[in-house]
Amino acid sequence: MKRSDEMIDMLVSSVRDDTSERDKAVLRRVLCELVRVAQSESVQSIEADLRAVDMAISSKYRQ
Repeated sequence: MKRSDEMIDMLVSSVRDDTSERDKAVLRRVLCELVRVAQSESVQSIEADLRAVDMAISSKYRQ
């Protein structure tokens, strides 16, 4: 499995040859931010799942 930075490097390097370094830098920043947001959403989803499991376990022991 490739790391996100490897995938970003691959995507940035695959743009047209006449793409400016500034545009490549912007693309890199946007992709890095996209990865950061996706990771944050993933963590939030996992935390919500863990809270749901914790509540289910807690309610089972209260009965």
